[in-house]
Amino acid sequence: MTADDPKRYHRTIEEAWARLKSRPGLLSPREFAVIEEWRRRGIPAALVVDVFDARRRSGASLRSLSYLAAAVDEAWRTVAAGRAAAPASQEPAKASSETWDAALARSDLSPALRALLTRLLASFRKDDDPRALDAELDEALPRLAPADLIAAAERETSEALAPFRGRMPAAELAKTYLRGRADRLRAALGLHRMR
Repeated sequence: MTADDPKRYHRTIEEAWARLKSRPGLLSPREFAVIEEWRRRGIPAALVVDVFDARRRSGASLRSLSYLAAAVDEAWRTVAAGRAAAPASQEPAKASSETWDAALARSDLSPALRALLTRLLASFRKDDDPRALDAELDEALPRLAPADLIAAAERETSEALAPFRGRMPAAELAKTYLRGRADRLRAALGLHRMR
């Protein structure tokens, strides 16, 4: 499940929290705010439930949902490490014509990738939808990037996500892997996101 459906997201975590405490109950306004922050940040509900389960198995204190927020944040940082590291500001770097021009100057680009980048840059300069342009590039890079960069991105992403195999839903893990691989390829080529 994604974090796009607020009601389902909150209900899933609320039910898991009640199971963890072995008693039903309503979320406090503070707990609701914590869950909403996780949803807003895109943290999968399955990851939150995994953290709850791990804490229960370890016998750790379960005083409040807020008390577990640090553990959820740590788990999310680990999952996000499968993606290219975000700049220190936590705001993703945005593309500029200069960064893409520098990427186009690389000598190891295939003609197909060079043509794609040239076309996408022209579309970006015409104010075409940056999300669509980013999605097209993410889909093409694993086929068109230099082979050594593809191999490194696949290896690093697989290693970063290895601890979550069997703990995250397969669909969520696959989606995280694809985004992580694309982010690593983009970082290696200096191709910041357009949005």
